[in-house]
Parts: sequence; structure tokens; C-alpha cells
Amino acid sequence: MKPVSVLLTSKPLSYHINFFIQTNHLNRTCMKFKSATIPCTLFVILSLLLTACTKEGATGPAGATGPQGATGATGATGATGPAGSVNVFYSDWTDVTFTAQVEGTDTSSWIGQISAPRLADSILAKGEVKVYLNLGTAAEPAIVPLPLDALAFGLIVTPVFQVGGITLLASDDASSYTTTSNEKSWQYRYIIIPGGTSASTQGSAGPKIKINWNNYNDVKTYLGLKN
Repeated sequence: MKPVSVLLTSKPLSYHINFFIQTNHLNRTCMKFKSATIPCTLFVILSLLLTACTKEGATGPAGATGPQGATGATGATGATGPAGSVNVFYSDWTDVTFTAQVEGTDTSSWIGQISAPRLADSILAKGEVKVYLNLGTAAEPAIVPLPLDALAFGLIVTPVFQVGGITLLASDDASSYTTTSNEKSWQYRYIIIPGGTSASTQGSAGPKIKINWNNYNDVKTYLGLKN
């Protein structure tokens, strides 16, 4: 390889000066082109990216409906509701007038009658009948079941049941009457419970609660009575 000095001196000096000028001009042109090309390239790339991010294509057609899902498992059976009182019959509060039964010169007893058309042989054989006496008034009730105990009330009132009616046997006059404030007192009500009718109702916590037919408040709640 020839030394640089030889290369420089192998041609006229004017040649090398022109070559240097041309080369330097070419280098500057390339540098300018490179400097201009890089920002332009970056601008084009950024423009493409922004266009790809912001430009949305047309909405495609809706897809086909998928197959129906499998049927869910059957739910658990609900709890049995409370026994109904549809077969139980109850009367209104009724006035009863007692008649004295005289033997010789003495009153042996008093008898009152209540009409009960629904009281049939089937009830007498397999059902139950309850009679209640309101010793107070509708506004201030004091309701007790019959028969009355003589030790507690100083009076005996015993019901006797027959087809179509109820006979009340009393040791004294137990007739209904009107108070000074024009309110009824000592009125009677009966309830007919056919055979096979459940004497229990569902409690709030689940287990059945037996109805106490001698507790009028229980009976009132069970039958939904207003008075």
C-alpha cells in the first residue's frame, strides 16, 4: 500500500483540493439529508400510530345466538302451611234468655236454648262443640268457656248438645241483659269443630302449636275473629 504522502503527491494539488471540496460538500449534503430524514421518519411513524389508535373500523355483523343453557335444578319443597279453619263454624254473639224450672215452690234450675242448625249427628259423633260466655261487654270483654265452675263463679252453667241446638243448664239466672250504658252483656257464642279438623296451627318458628279451645284468645287468633 502506498503511503499517504505518495497518494497525495501522485496527482496535481488542484485535483486534491477539488476532490476535498467535493467530498466535503457531499458530506454536508448527506448530513443535511440525514438530519431532515430522521424527523420526517419519526413524524410519519407517529402519524401512523395515532391513526391506528384513533380510527375505528365499521361495526361487524352480530354474532349467532348461542345455545340455550341447561335447566337449573329443582328447588326444595316449601314448608307446609298452617292448617286452615275453613270447616270450623262459629256463631255471632247471641242473647240467651233462661227460664226457671220450678218444682213445687222451689226453683230447681234454669234452662236456656241456643239454636244451632249446623250441629248434626256427625258433629256429635266425631266432632266437638265449644260454647263461650262473655261476662263483660263487646267494648270490655271477659270471655270464659263453658261449663262454668261454681267454685270460681258461684254459678254453674253447663251446655248440653243435641242435633240442631244447645241447651244451657244453669244453677241461677244466666240470661243476657243490657247494661245502663246500653251495652249487651252475658252473651253466648258457640263454635262447631268437625271431626278430623286439625286442632293445631303453625308457629312462627316452624313447629305446630296446639290450639287450646278453652283459651278464647287462642281461638280468636286461630279463627281470625274480631270480637
